[in-house]
Amino acid sequence: MKKRLFPILSLISAVILGMTATTVAVAEEAENAKPERPEGVALFENVTLDDFDCFLVDNGKKEEVYKLEDGILKVSGTPFGWLATKEKYRNFALSVEVRYPTDNKNANSGLFLRITETEEALEPKFLPPCIECQLQTQNIGHLFGFHGHTLNGAADRYTYRAKKEGGVAELHKLMNAKNNQLEGTEAWNKVDVFCHNDLILVLLNGKLVNWATNATNVAGTIGFQSEGGEIWFRNAKLYVPAE
Repeated sequence: MKKRLFPILSLISAVILGMTATTVAVAEEAENAKPERPEGVALFENVTLDDFDCFLVDNGKKEEVYKLEDGILKVSGTPFGWLATKEKYRNFALSVEVRYPTDNKNANSGLFLRITETEEALEPKFLPPCIECQLQTQNIGHLFGFHGHTLNGAADRYTYRAKKEGGVAELHKLMNAKNNQLEGTEAWNKVDVFCHNDLILVLLNGKLVNWATNATNVAGTIGFQSEGGEIWFRNAKLYVPAE
């Protein structure tokens, strides 16, 4: 019997289908699940910045914004942009620990999922067509769909904003259901993101905090955002199921 990469998905199917009477029990079961996963790829070990693609506004230089030190990706936060894998992925699990080493209230970042290319001139330029897992302190686990990438979820947590002139991007936003963040500049918060077809799950420190349906189901690269303040990433592992 083949190992399943995402058995956790079946555990929360009742939630996705709107069976609210079982939501709490199913979510708790999902949190305690230990899905069998193949050997993960360590994204920041035995690599250099040359192994990643990068986009930065204002002619920013990759080596001045991103640094790899002892398996930790350190991001300055300015200028805005992202560092991305060269390979594209559709179904995957991404596990990473994040830390804000300063108390900069403007510090922000995100995990860009399924980044796709476009010939259209985008505004704002620092947001690619993708789904973002928000990493901003106090908001870790929000999910956003930018520039044609869509998602949906519980009505009380979902909002939509149309594209506007002046650099306001189209936005599908699904707020997290709970906050399970560890506080302080020394704290490392573990984020697990599962992408399976049109379903996306986010766990924060082992607790299910968000789930989205009808997510744009395409292969794309995975990016680590620079947005306003210093953030560190470590123990980043990517799990991809066998086709």
